[in-house]
Amino acid sequence: MHEHLLQLIDAASPYVDEYGYLILFLGVMAENASLPVPGETILIIASFYSYLGNLSLAHVIPLAIVGCILGDNISFYLGRRLGRPFVLQYGKYLFITRKVFLHARRQNNLCSAMDYWRAGHRGSGGRDDENALAEVFAV
Repeated sequence: MHEHLLQLIDAASPYVDEYGYLILFLGVMAENASLPVPGETILIIASFYSYLGNLSLAHVIPLAIVGCILGDNISFYLGRRLGRPFVLQYGKYLFITRKVFLHARRQNNLCSAMDYWRAGHRGSGGRDDENALAEVFAV
């Protein structure tokens, strides 16, 4: 098992060397923009590869911070700019009917709290004015 893991790490090293910073930045940004991307896992893997010397921790930390900030701002901007009309028009493709939308609007605090703690998708709720859900449901 241990040898297999070491082989996997060695096999991924050239890709990490080539695309590691880009994957880190885009992954963390996408997670904070409310997309179901494992940004925290990507950050842990980037930290591991910085320990191995493939990535520089001095670059990993600022890229993760900027990715988080941009992701949050993208989420806020989209919620603010597109808002309710977008959800009502295209929500049906994500199983968000008008009935579900109105129920979520009435129960917004509960929805935000539940959304914040949903594994792998904490970025879209629970931070009142910094997310798309708060803008869509007019908190």
